[in-house]
Amino acid sequence: MGNVKRKLLQETLRRYGLYAVLILLLSTPFFYFLIQKLHLDDVDEGLVLRKDEFKLYTLPKLNTLEIGQWNRFNRDMKILKADLVIKKDSLSFQFYYDSLITELEPYRVLLSPVKIEGRPYILSVKNDLIESEDLITSLALLYSGLLLG
Repeated sequence: MGNVKRKLLQETLRRYGLYAVLILLLSTPFFYFLIQKLHLDDVDEGLVLRKDEFKLYTLPKLNTLEIGQWNRFNRDMKILKADLVIKKDSLSFQFYYDSLITELEPYRVLLSPVKIEGRPYILSVKNDLIESEDLITSLALLYSGLLLG
C-alpha cells in the first residue's frame, strides 16, 4: 500500500511541478512588459518634475547670454535653439553614445517649449533607461531562482 501512495504522490508532485513551470513561463512576458511600463512611467514622471523645477526656479533668472554656460554644466538638461517651434511637451526614445562605456544607451527625452527673453527655445531633459537586455537577464535570473526553489 505504501508503494502506491508514493507513486501517487510522485505523480501529483510531477504534475504540480509542470504546472508551476508552465505558469512561470507564461507569466514572464506579462511581467516583462509590466515592469517596463512601470519603469517608463516613473522616468516620465521624473522628467516632467525636472522640467517643472527648471521652469519655476531657473527660467525666470536665465538670460540668453548664459545659455551656453548653463548647457556646459548640465549633462542631462539642455536649452536648444528652436529651429522648429513646438507648441507642447513631447516625449520620445533616443539613443545617445556614452563615452564612458563606449556604447549607445537608451534614453527617454522630454522636449518642452520655453521662452527666454521673449525668444523661443526648447528645453531638452533626458534620463537613461534600463536596457531591455538587462531587464531580460534580471527576469531570467529571478525565474531561474524560483524554478530551482
